[in-house]
Amino acid sequence: RKAEKALQKLNEDLEERVKQRTNQLHTKFLELKAAQQALKNQILKSNLFAEITLRIRESLQLDVILQNTVTEIQRILQADRVLIYRVLPTGIGYTTTESVLPQWKSILKTEFPEEVFPEEYRELYSNGKIKAITNINDYYQDVTPCLREFLTEWQVKAKLVVPILQHQNIWGFMIAHQCTQPRQWTEFEIDLMQQLANQVGMAISQSQLLEAQQES
Repeated sequence: RKAEKALQKLNEDLEERVKQRTNQLHTKFLELKAAQQALKNQILKSNLFAEITLRIRESLQLDVILQNTVTEIQRILQADRVLIYRVLPTGIGYTTTESVLPQWKSILKTEFPEEVFPEEYRELYSNGKIKAITNINDYYQDVTPCLREFLTEWQVKAKLVVPILQHQNIWGFMIAHQCTQPRQWTEFEIDLMQQLANQVGMAISQSQLLEAQQES
């Protein structure tokens, strides 16, 4: 009986060690898989960034550049609507460019009052702040229900807002909308949008410089 108990204890210890080793291997496998996915995303982001940047620079016309940008971002992110929103010095804004799926409303050329992006919000965005909202209803329900109603009118369930800066000032925003359902924006998507918004800001500066040279 002592021998049997000793053998049983030995088997239990062996099973525990095997279990621990299996868990360790599983953890390492998950870490390796995550690292591979991160590398894959980085390569994908680099390729997409290069592709879109090339499309942006294929034209010197600003309206063509902006349209190419929102079209490509909408395709890559599989968002329901991607737009570029221009903010005027008066605070009034309007959608200059848009790529939207047919089943959703178009916001193109629609003018909005200053309340959509009030001055205190613009000051926050001028520091490069990015707002990724997973669920419009949850986010705006208690703080600004009027803004929630406004976004609901345009069928927005989730949004990703990235500022377009000109000399540390807000020129406008690049915005992605999800209308079908709430959406958890990934770090990959946020970073890609930010980099492309920076490219758009450079393209706007180049366009303004070219226009000034042509006028002179």
